[in-house]
Amino acid sequence: LSEALREAGYTTAAIITNPFLSTPRGLSRGFDHFLNENEAEKAIPASFQTGRASTVTRKAGVWLALNWKDPFFLWVHYLDPHVPYDSPDTPETLR
Repeated sequence: LSEALREAGYTTAAIITNPFLSTPRGLSRGFDHFLNENEAEKAIPASFQTGRASTVTRKAGVWLALNWKDPFFLWVHYLDPHVPYDSPDTPETLR
């Protein structure tokens, strides 16, 4: 989608925190601006535990303030809703 929109003249940007959505995995392809807060982190489990929604929202707001006049595609991805990843100790609590 980002490649097609970029070819159509849109400015494309991604502001994300998921360490698996990274440049080495090809996810930055098609984006003029690609910012992944966790891409440089090596300890992925620790990065899952950090709340970054406020940072992502702030950076998306700054990007929008600078780019809102022209056609754009902005992908803002929040990882925060996914945590915690550990289930309760007893299966009964899952019912």
